[in-house]
Amino acid sequence: MRWPFPIFCLVFLLLGWGCDSSDIAQPARYFEKRPENTAIDAAARCLGQKEDWADKAEYAVSTTAAGWEVTAWRVEYPSAKGPDRYKPWGFRIITVSRDGKVIGFSAKRS
Repeated sequence: MRWPFPIFCLVFLLLGWGCDSSDIAQPARYFEKRPENTAIDAAARCLGQKEDWADKAEYAVSTTAAGWEVTAWRVEYPSAKGPDRYKPWGFRIITVSRDGKVIGFSAKRS
């Protein structure tokens, strides 16, 4: 079946009528910086000042009443899988407040 040109134009016009530019999501809204990323950034800066393995770290974030607790794991064996990637003693706990300031640095779990 061949559509005549006027019907094609009418369908195209009706489909386009429902689209409003204000309905289109703005991409920047989906890439806003999450608070957890702010905590990781602060923890990475702190770790870089105190340890020489900051470039080999992976981070895990958990929420606390004061803000976030960021665990920095020292990756020693990048090709390994799971917990075998890390040394058992190769971690630091960095506590970050809600406003992004480091308020604690420890090598022990409380």
